[in-house]
Amino acid sequence: MRRRLLPSILWTTFATCLHGVSAQEIPPCPDGGTSLRWETFARPLFDATCSECHDWGYTDVYAERGLIAEQVLSGNMPPFEPLPRTEIDRFAEWIACGLPLDGPACPPEGSAVTYDNFARSFFASACGSCHSKGLTGEARQGAPVDQSFDDPAAIRRHDNLIRDSVLRGEMPPGGGLPALEIEQLAEWIACDMPGLPGPPPYRRGDANSDRLRDVSDAVDVLAFLFNGTADLECLDAADMDGSGVLNVTDAIYWLGYLFLGGPPPPEPFESCGVSEKLGCVSSTGC
Repeated sequence: MRRRLLPSILWTTFATCLHGVSAQEIPPCPDGGTSLRWETFARPLFDATCSECHDWGYTDVYAERGLIAEQVLSGNMPPFEPLPRTEIDRFAEWIACGLPLDGPACPPEGSAVTYDNFARSFFASACGSCHSKGLTGEARQGAPVDQSFDDPAAIRRHDNLIRDSVLRGEMPPGGGLPALEIEQLAEWIACDMPGLPGPPPYRRGDANSDRLRDVSDAVDVLAFLFNGTADLECLDAADMDGSGVLNVTDAIYWLGYLFLGGPPPPEPFESCGVSEKLGCVSSTGC
């Protein structure tokens, strides 16, 4: 059966006929969140009750979530057969908890979408104006410094955040991505990001990648943190205490090891290895 899309003017009419229900009346998300998900709850609900008029995917529902919530809670939607109260309550809970989803599953045959044939250019065109290692300060337009998506390690750390932001139409700002690109990105992430380069091996303590582990590494950590005069390509190597946070205590820890008999940094220290927390773009020490 051909699906009929509800005209926008009819949406406007519905919006002016609410029975005193507002978004503020949606109960808060329960403590501990909700087990309701788009894939197992909301999508089947929309397919069963809305597909005669609306051809909606997750991105569409997220964009219209406020209006949809008002219509469902007021009993105006679906128009032909009202939902049971228990189903309305479950829907309100899903909305209140931020429309959670698990993300699409990787196809059984895997994915032909790879980093080289899709993701690299996608991140450059859709994210590069803010989420780039070459940008600092105001030029990042609010993008967190650990979210540079020309860095494969950052992509891997933030894969679900990237997926959800794109599926919700929040990123890039203003949305507007073609549906095919959204589907390809979601599939690529679901299939464990084929072709995404892995982090290089490093030795903890060689913060400045000069193949020496000495007092200059502590100096460069401090210069990186406070003066911006040092460029650390492997933050994990500079994370001397292995805490997953780079701060002044790492320089103190390293100096304590060098001069005061303090404990050595955790592995990988004696030999090269990979223990990714902060990211490592390159390391010449291995």
